[in-house]
Amino acid sequence: MIDLSVRRGEFTSLDCITATYGHVLVTLGYDPSVLGADWGYHPVELPESEWPVERFAFHRRSFEKTLLDWYGINSELIQHQDTNAVEKYLRERLGRNEPVIVLVDAFHLPHSSNYHLQHHAHRIVVHSDEGPEFAIIDRYRGSLFEGVIGAPELLSAMSSEALAEGRRGDPDWRNRTICVSSGSPGDRPSYATSAHAAIVQNTEPAATLSGTTALRTCAGQLRAAPEAYATLSPAGMIEVSAWFGELASQRALNARFLRAAVAAGVPGLTEGADAADDLSRHWERTRNYFFLRFRTGVSAVLRISDLLEEAAALEADWNESIRKAMHGASADVSPGKSGQ
Repeated sequence: MIDLSVRRGEFTSLDCITATYGHVLVTLGYDPSVLGADWGYHPVELPESEWPVERFAFHRRSFEKTLLDWYGINSELIQHQDTNAVEKYLRERLGRNEPVIVLVDAFHLPHSSNYHLQHHAHRIVVHSDEGPEFAIIDRYRGSLFEGVIGAPELLSAMSSEALAEGRRGDPDWRNRTICVSSGSPGDRPSYATSAHAAIVQNTEPAATLSGTTALRTCAGQLRAAPEAYATLSPAGMIEVSAWFGELASQRALNARFLRAAVAAGVPGLTEGADAADDLSRHWERTRNYFFLRFRTGVSAVLRISDLLEEAAALEADWNESIRKAMHGASADVSPGKSGQ
């Protein structure tokens, strides 16, 4: 079941991981709605965090596992020995018309607002080999771009020492590529069956409680000591903004996923999809407020605390409404290919 409303190059997102995987899926002819099959309630405390929200990274299932489970698609992640190996690999893959996701330091990307200003790990898609240049596409909404970049600039961005700093628990991201191949669907459950199971799992009370409790914990910490959180390093500003953006991105994907489930035959989810869109907008407003008003100090910290409390209540209501809708809802359990 391919979402024909999404054409090549039209998939965008508020986080670069979703933007790259979603764009590649559309390019390969797959429906990217399955990227929203996980709500993301898997709190993991991160080291070196400056703000409470960073201490709870709401990790979703890896997209690599999602694509394998739903479409039988393999994602090959390689850390190459050096830039020569990277360039050889890119030209081989692109020669077979296989787009490649690459990890880069936005400091070295001419189209990025971070260009020569701030080091920041980012992802883009390399689409074709143009000789001395590579055609790239960036569908993260903060740096939308489609064009070419010189091979030296791209390779510098991929081998930047800043990608090896390991801040906040990250691995060494230098010279890494991800290539997603067309899948072999095989004998998989129907889309409706898989969607029904995923939604039931996402709305289990224990899972949703951990997420809303973490949000309220973050809000309480900000409210208790706003002066302590009224300043952030440049890197911290990027990380916190990205944190809000990732939740906005994921809720938009969840809305897309719920609508795809309705189309596949799972009833009662239309209102839940609308509520997920509302949540996405709430998180985006929070992100925008943080980005534009944080420098006003304590008052901004307190307002963000309020927005987190509001989000926790909205998230809890959203999950409970879907859980009730799913109670007794029947899904098409006939075998078939998932998503195609």
